[in-house]
Amino acid sequence: MIDGAHAPGQTDLNIDQIGADFYVGNCHKWMMAPKESGFLHVRREMQSIIELFIAGWGYESEKPGSSRLIDYVEWQGTRDISAFLSVPAAIKFMRNHSWDKVESSCHDLLRGFRQAMTDATDLPPITPDSRDWYAQIAAFPLPACDGEGLQTALYEQFHVELPITSWNDQSFIRVSVQAYNEQSDLEALIAGLKDLLPEYSRAGTRNDSER
Repeated sequence: MIDGAHAPGQTDLNIDQIGADFYVGNCHKWMMAPKESGFLHVRREMQSIIELFIAGWGYESEKPGSSRLIDYVEWQGTRDISAFLSVPAAIKFMRNHSWDKVESSCHDLLRGFRQAMTDATDLPPITPDSRDWYAQIAAFPLPACDGEGLQTALYEQFHVELPITSWNDQSFIRVSVQAYNEQSDLEALIAGLKDLLPEYSRAGTRNDSER
């Protein structure tokens, strides 16, 4: 089973070539389709083992079609399927706007950002400088800090919205570059980090009575 949430629209994807039993992806992240346009691809040999939490109209159908899985999931009462119906339009938009060039431009912008991030945090990148490791999204380490407070301050003071997470007692910031982003957006992030990191580092984090 592969969690490929960020792959569609950000990198070349051939699910049949991957050959996974199950592949889960999202079209709302990099294809810019609406939320709830995620999908589950199940290799044909594995479709018979799928059971649903929500019984669709074709569950244990008296007139089954050629695919038990499609019978199960194709029609689930009053569920709004408009998000799924928008996906072909998203694909057409990407094709009409040479999305391979957009992806490459976004990658180059993020690649140029790596050194600025290192200068701001005094920490090296966690991956090699190669498209094999990142495309339009990359995580960067942060000094030990109040990640939740820093994330909120970046949004409120610098109008920068992105996630800051913690893993193995290490904080990371995840930076995404999409077609609508510009160099100035990344510069705003760097300015925010330089201004706020001293305040939200573990050593400098304010206690609740000081906030």
